Amino acid sequence: MEDWIYEEGVAEEAATYKLKLKELEKACAPLYLRASEFEARPKVVSKAREAVNWTLTMLETWAAERPEITADERDKVSGLCANFTEWLSTSETAQANTDDTADPAFLSSEVTAKLDAIEKEMRRLIKKPRPKPVKPKKSNATATNASAEGDAANATDSTNSTDADADSDAGAADSSSSAEEGNRAADAHDEL
Repeated sequence: MEDWIYEEGVAEEAATYKLKLKELEKACAPLYLRASEFEARPKVVSKAREAVNWTLTMLETWAAERPEITADERDKVSGLCANFTEWLSTSETAQANTDDTADPAFLSSEVTAKLDAIEKEMRRLIKKPRPKPVKPKKSNATATNASAEGDAANATDSTNSTDADADSDAGAADSSSSAEEGNRAADAHDEL
């Protein structure tokens, strides 16, 4: 290329230089791709394996803590993880057997694209709402008993207040006995 620039290319126009540049870029693109993948692929694979391990751990935790996520949903994600792990292991073996000057067996972008399906399903499951707690309903017998007890307590309170009013009118000496009756009535009310 250098010879062309100084010999034939000296008299050429800019359009010819642009064409030659495109030819060079096309010839060098595989080299740049292999170099970038050589650095990026191990990082992406490591993060993908961590993501799969985290996903499987979450599925185990959800089996006990998140009843709204069914076994079928957990099995679906677990199957996606198994398929991804199998594909990744096969691809890594193929890459290990590939010469450094050959095209890569797989790209880091492929790993990310295949992992997206698992992440999408996990996001859907994470956002799945928890069931609302079921409030125990009172049966009619319990409600009838509670209202009967409330009526009895109200009757006791009105009787005690009437007694206390009568005793306070009787005099100062009787006021101490009415206070005792009021205390007894309060104790009886607390027991109910």
